[in-house]
Amino acid sequence: MADRVYLARAGDFLCSTDSDSLKLIRKLGDGEEVAFKPLRVRSLKWNKKYWALLSDIAPHLTEINISLGEVPAMMPITSKDDLHLALKLITGHCTTQHIKGTPYVLRIPKSTDFESMNADEWAEFYPLVITAIHERALPQINIPELEEELARMAS
Repeated sequence: MADRVYLARAGDFLCSTDSDSLKLIRKLGDGEEVAFKPLRVRSLKWNKKYWALLSDIAPHLTEINISLGEVPAMMPITSKDDLHLALKLITGHCTTQHIKGTPYVLRIPKSTDFESMNADEWAEFYPLVITAIHERALPQINIPELEEELARMAS
């Protein structure tokens, strides 16, 4: 059986969207029931828009404050990948681990790849990214202006 089965709604029914999913459906006996956990698939268009935004912004930054407290913790930005990492830390898309015997907490960024983050999780993450960019990277730009630019890049 395939690791993932991709289905699309067609009226009141679900249909396979790829050959592996169709093979799985054809292996089922007539009337056989199978349970699936529905996960909304992320949009490739939104993913491209995100990376286009980071590619446009990163060259204009040398560092960004990743601190969650009052004392700044500046992270150098030399690429869109650095900015991506910083945004995961700023938005809290990470796990935390207390360093025993110290007051410090280690933040370990989580993955945002398609296998690790579904559409619902991305829909929660993306507005946090826009806010982080507005507050930490481009505070002089109003959020509506940033959203207009994002819409332009996505079209």
